Amino acid sequence: MRIYSLLLSFTLLAACFSPTRGIVTSASVVAGGVPVVVAGPPGFCIDERTGEQNRAGAFVILSDCDQTEAGRATIADVPLSAVLVAAVSPSGLLGARERGMGGALADLEEFLRSPAGLPSLGKGREPAAVSILRSYRTADALYILVQDRAAPTGAGLSQRFWRAFTEVNGRLASLSANSFANSDASEARARALAEGFVAAMQAANATGARL
Repeated sequence: MRIYSLLLSFTLLAACFSPTRGIVTSASVVAGGVPVVVAGPPGFCIDERTGEQNRAGAFVILSDCDQTEAGRATIADVPLSAVLVAAVSPSGLLGARERGMGGALADLEEFLRSPAGLPSLGKGREPAAVSILRSYRTADALYILVQDRAAPTGAGLSQRFWRAFTEVNGRLASLSANSFANSDASEARARALAEGFVAAMQAANATGARL
C-alpha cells in the first residue's frame, strides 16, 4: 500500500495565478515514465508553474478560468469557487489486472477506511481529525467525501472536500475538489466537479486524444 501513501501525501493549496501567462486548459505530465494528460472540467485551467514532477509522480493545481476576447485562457477577475488538485502516481491501481477495476477500487476503498489509510485522505496535520462522510464507486472511479477538522481554513477552503480515484493511461490518479467554506454548504458542486474531473481526465487520455 506504499504507493497509496505517496499518492495521497500532499496538501491542497490555493494557488496564486498570473492573468494569462502559463495558463492552459490541459497539460501533459510524466509519471513513472508514462505521459498523462491532466485536464479539468469546463471552466477550470492549469497554471503550469504550480506543477511538480518527480519520482513520486506528478502534482498539478487547477482553478477557475475564463477566456479573453482573443481566445486565451485567463483567470483575471474570475472569482475563485474551488481548487482542484491532480496527483498522478508512477504506477497503476493495485490489483487492477488481477481483480479488474471494480475489485481493485473496492480494495482501495477498504484500505482508505482502515486505520492505516484513513489519515492519508486528510491534509496531514492531525490524523485523528480525518473522517469519511460518504463514498461511492462507479465502473472506473472511487469517490469519497472527506472531512478534516484540523485542515487550515485561512485561505477560505472548506474542511470538507471530495476525492476521486481513477486510473488513466495505466497510472493511478487522485483528483480532489475543494470548495470554499461559504460557497457550497452541501458539497453538491464539489461532488459534481469531482465527477467532471474524472470524466475530463478519462477523455483527455483516451486513445487518440492525448497531447
